[in-house]
Amino acid sequence: MKTNYIFLAFYLLVGLVPYVGAADKVVPQNLYLNIVNLIAICYLVYQKKNPLKELSNSMNNLPFILYFLFFIWSSITVINSINITESLATLGELFTLLVTFNFFIYFIRRIKALENFIFIAVTSLLTIEIITVLVPYFFEISQVGSPLQRGQIYRGYTGNINVLAYVMLIKIPFVIYFQIINKGNKSFNFLLLFLTTYIITAIFATRSAILALFTVLVFIIIFLVYINQTNRHKIEYLSLKNIFKTILLPVILGLILNNVSSYAFESLSVQERLSTLNSISEDKSLSQRLTYYQNAIESFMEKPLMGKGIGSWEIESIKYVLKDLTNYIVPYHAHNDFLETLAETGLPGFLLYFGIIFYITALLLIKVFDKKIEYKIRLFSLFLTSALLVYLIDSTFNFPFDRTIQQVLLFFILSISVVFLDINNKPTKLFSILPLFLLIITPLSIYSSSRLFKSSQNQAIFLMQFNRQDYSTPSIEVIDKFEMDYKTLTATTLPMSTIKAIYYMRNGKMRDAVPLLKKGMKDNPYIYINESLLGEVYTNLEMPDSAIYYSKIAFEATPKNSLHFGNYMFSLVGKKDSITIKEAFKSLDPEIEDSTFDEIYLGAMANVTDPASANFTLEGLDLNIQSGNDQLKKGYYAVKVGARKMYKADELYQTGMYFFEQENYTAAANYFENADRINPYELAYKENAANAYL
Repeated sequence: MKTNYIFLAFYLLVGLVPYVGAADKVVPQNLYLNIVNLIAICYLVYQKKNPLKELSNSMNNLPFILYFLFFIWSSITVINSINITESLATLGELFTLLVTFNFFIYFIRRIKALENFIFIAVTSLLTIEIITVLVPYFFEISQVGSPLQRGQIYRGYTGNINVLAYVMLIKIPFVIYFQIINKGNKSFNFLLLFLTTYIITAIFATRSAILALFTVLVFIIIFLVYINQTNRHKIEYLSLKNIFKTILLPVILGLILNNVSSYAFESLSVQERLSTLNSISEDKSLSQRLTYYQNAIESFMEKPLMGKGIGSWEIESIKYVLKDLTNYIVPYHAHNDFLETLAETGLPGFLLYFGIIFYITALLLIKVFDKKIEYKIRLFSLFLTSALLVYLIDSTFNFPFDRTIQQVLLFFILSISVVFLDINNKPTKLFSILPLFLLIITPLSIYSSSRLFKSSQNQAIFLMQFNRQDYSTPSIEVIDKFEMDYKTLTATTLPMSTIKAIYYMRNGKMRDAVPLLKKGMKDNPYIYINESLLGEVYTNLEMPDSAIYYSKIAFEATPKNSLHFGNYMFSLVGKKDSITIKEAFKSLDPEIEDSTFDEIYLGAMANVTDPASANFTLEGLDLNIQSGNDQLKKGYYAVKVGARKMYKADELYQTGMYFFEQENYTAAANYFENADRINPYELAYKENAANAYL
């Protein structure tokens, strides 16, 4: 009996698995689940005479079959995937969750006091989550004087405050249930509701989670009143007075504290935070998400049956935003699991995955509306439904499908529902084959997750060095041993081979970088960093035609990326093509406010023209040379007087500054005036000459 509790506890504690040097916390969490699954299989083989039959008994229900079919269908959609290894990595995660789902059902069915276990599990996890938020929160108040609203230091063990908001919120229906039926310490349950409300509304200030909290509370209260009204005998603890005391009061107090703290710390109150939803056009986050939704729908319409392949949206999403990309921060997710599932796996995949949730929700609601059954069963059905409602709201605004901890919580709730509803199908040959399938694939899944873990550790190093623009460490010899074939992309969709190529380039191995960059083009054909870097490589190798060819592709695909523009400009410098340089510059979006493009243009033109062509170079341009941008001024002066004269004038100016500091003002004035004669466009020369005479 204790073994069942221990295994369930191990599964539910997946959120506590640390990064262990990985770039994405999901990776070590999946490895952890695979290990727990393997131990569970070994336990069954050791304890049971017929382990295959034991496993098949947990599989003879429609929700598990639907998820199994979703896994099979997702495997088929790999045919359409633009990057097979990325899809295989996602399939490995799906298989791990499939086995986890099976063992959840198996162990939950063997627990007699299921309600007690749920109470202990939910309140314990929620307590840990609250502590991981409040400890840094109060520490920051004591150190700084006021907390940072939505600070990532409050992300607890999930890695993200938005994820933690929903991880906490999905447990709230159970806490309310236990509060209503007087299970546990009422004061402690009250405190959990109060603190969770405050954390979600004040510390996290996650708008969708706030809306989800209010939606679920209204949903619960309406149905509690309905159950009480339709029950044969009125239930005292379902009276409006008791509902107010047990549910509304802790929430109201949490909101009051939210307003007090927002005044004290000058942060946004819950009302102010929600008021930002009024104007979608002015809210960048909201308008951006609407764009992502539209892109996902367009992608689905292209291949409505099979989609673009499981796990492929992280790449596919890029092509819809190429023209607006200024760097390598990509959408990665559609921020709506309904649409992302449609885009990746088509309509069948969508129906199979969400069909599990909708099917169980429908069965639970039937029990809620059934006036003939015991009210406690109706109550428990209501709160299971409410927890699933939280997940569905999360799926509408975020991507819990990609978060292992949220998937584990979902399957925990689904497994409770399967056992509670006593969902069983008639045994068929399929149920005798499925356990064998799981046993055969599990070793492959462990091998897959272990390789992904090693790759993620390598990615963490690569991404850190890429963000720092430091390619001095680790050495070439070390990175040559990095795992780059499975998976091929980093957590940001940058190809591993691309970052390795940059190491080679910065260490003077230009030719060795070429095959790595061409591999990166295949791994992610929409990021265009590889084409741009190939332009840089071929410029250095004095192959101007190849340099122009590749850098032009990158520039035209992502015209707002200053790096791509720069590499294209300097590939044209090799050809002395001033006309094309100016045409490319004039083709830029006039709304671009980044002066880097002006600096690059002037620098390129200074290398291919002489001062006699300055009018051609500057015609039609509106440059604020006296803005204080030194690089912009440098390019302008190089165009107007030539680079050699510009440096000569600066040399005279520096000498004049030396004499000025020595109080030899006559000599200083002469040097300043000589500098001004060479470069009359730098006003500082005239000003300092006047100061010297003064």
